[in-house]
Amino acid sequence: MEKFEYTQRFTTLLTEAGVLADRINLARFEEIIPDADHTVRLCNILDIVIDILTEGDAIQKEAQTLAEKYGIKWDDNGFYENRDYHHLHHIHCPEWLKKDPLENGHHSCNWYQTLWLVQFYAKHHPDHPDHENREYLSFAPHCMRKEDMGFDEFQAEWNNDLGGYIITFNDGRVAQTQINIETNKLHADYGREYLERYTDYDDELSDDQSDLVDSFVKLINKGEAQ
Repeated sequence: MEKFEYTQRFTTLLTEAGVLADRINLARFEEIIPDADHTVRLCNILDIVIDILTEGDAIQKEAQTLAEKYGIKWDDNGFYENRDYHHLHHIHCPEWLKKDPLENGHHSCNWYQTLWLVQFYAKHHPDHPDHENREYLSFAPHCMRKEDMGFDEFQAEWNNDLGGYIITFNDGRVAQTQINIETNKLHADYGREYLERYTDYDDELSDDQSDLVDSFVKLINKGEAQ
């Protein structure tokens, strides 16, 4: 999923892989046959990680190639924290544009967002094949604020332990969401992360509040919310 940083994707996968590996090794130590489901799931995770790396390389190459073609530049402000690398680019409006068509949201936190910004500016070049569909925006989609989308009744905060967003409404009621990964290789979205509701510990929400949570989840999965 585009909006989630690679560090979050790998953290989720590698944490689960570590747990499975420990269980498999414990079974071997106790000289019993490891659970077949654990072994299959561990192999699936390794396949997904390889796919993510391959996909990430392709996205990076596409962004760099397009940026070079249309003279689009960015500052690379990436940094390391606790051995984790944090992607951070600031994309500049091309010099051949007299006025910036994007008011806010020039930063990117992963290569998907960098590619989106490069494609956005490239469309404004008269030689671009999709020039007629160029846009003028107040915010980049990955930087849109909840209040700009009508979500002013709650706060959504990412929780690493949960692996999802905790949504707290203005009246104190709480709803939870969680990131899952599509593991079915026959599914078109195999290896992709998606957000879904995690209702086991939700407060009793009103119908309107429940609808707002559903809308938030849909927007996150479409990459339109921060």
